Amino acid sequence: MAEIPLYFVDLQDDLDDYGFEDYGPDCDSMRVTAFLDIPGQDNLPPLTRLEKYAFSDNVFNRQIIARGLLDIFRDFSNDEEDFLTVMAIVVRLSEDAEPTVRTELMEQIPPVAVFLQENRSNFPMVFSEYLIPIVVRYLTDPNNQVRKSSQEVLLILLEQDLIFQHDVENKVCPILLALSAPDSDDEYKAEAVNIICKLASVLSRSTVERLLLPRFCELCGDGKLFQVRKVGMSSFTLGKFTALRHAE
Repeated sequence: MAEIPLYFVDLQDDLDDYGFEDYGPDCDSMRVTAFLDIPGQDNLPPLTRLEKYAFSDNVFNRQIIARGLLDIFRDFSNDEEDFLTVMAIVVRLSEDAEPTVRTELMEQIPPVAVFLQENRSNFPMVFSEYLIPIVVRYLTDPNNQVRKSSQEVLLILLEQDLIFQHDVENKVCPILLALSAPDSDDEYKAEAVNIICKLASVLSRSTVERLLLPRFCELCGDGKLFQVRKVGMSSFTLGKFTALRHAE
């Protein structure tokens, strides 16, 4: 039986042969990573095959693995050693040079977090050690789409109460302060102010007042940072700034 090719057109043909005619990047009717179950000449076990495709030279394969993270965790969560191997693969995949892979991975963090919360007794430790650092790191990603995705995911995680206070204060807030530091790029400062305004409604008053409000006021009071002040005023006008106003 032929090995699964690296190129999508050949991979699609092989999947059709196995009855996966509807398989495609936007298919929701089947497991995204079903092709990992197809036997091939490599005779590799599923976990090894997963690693092979996660670090394939073909970007499509890496995108599929990133898109299928939830299925992957469902398949490999019962065995602790397999679970830790998958986590290591995810962390390594998060450093992929291709922005679309990083974006795909980031978009899967919320459903994966919910699954882990429901199925792992050590969820707080696992989430804090492996996944939160990825979300925080992507806030400084050089690619705009990756940064935007991480900002949206961060807000979702906070709204769903999936990030613990310790991580908010020791991982999230420090990166926002770093992004908005005097020597930071103005674009990053504007993004940081926007994030702070959005997070103000979901963080505790004490956290906002103690860690974020001073920097926000400092940035909005800097006459040289027109774009930053514009973002801050826009958030104020739209009502996103309610929590910060109350804190002040």
